[in-house]
Amino acid sequence: MLAARFRSDDGGYAVLSTDRQGPGYRCKGIGRIATQDTAYFSTGIPNIEVYIPPSSAVARSMSQLRLIMPLLRYQWVIKLLKRVVGATMKGPGQALIDNGTCHLVGEVRNAKGEVRRARMSTPNGYRLTVDGMLMAVTFLLENPEHKGFHTPTMLMGADCVERLPGVSPIAFS
Repeated sequence: MLAARFRSDDGGYAVLSTDRQGPGYRCKGIGRIATQDTAYFSTGIPNIEVYIPPSSAVARSMSQLRLIMPLLRYQWVIKLLKRVVGATMKGPGQALIDNGTCHLVGEVRNAKGEVRRARMSTPNGYRLTVDGMLMAVTFLLENPEHKGFHTPTMLMGADCVERLPGVSPIAFS
């Protein structure tokens, strides 16, 4: 959604990321998430990247995973790992859901090399998702003429995320 605030008329390059500018920072986890797809549909910018830095424990686990990759060819190993994960992994506690935060940075670079950046803070992803879904459902119930596919920003405006509880205003630089 941040990229929607940065759409450039002359093309450009958009990056949605957590702040990766600190000294010694290394981003080890990169994956496609829904934010990329909604940002593309909202802005038309085709080359959006999202970086999600894992905790140090997750990063260590990811590097150790290479050692057991050959074993993942066997179905029984996959079933065993699923059971272990199901028995040992827990979601976030209620305190994290109620009090956790997420800090985001959005950056766009146009064909001339000009850069715009925005920062914002939100509640954790679970809380933000619930609040965002409730906002969208309420909007659709109050505006039944809207049908078909819409991203949140296309449906409710580029500032819709800023209207959610616990979300800071977007700070541009």
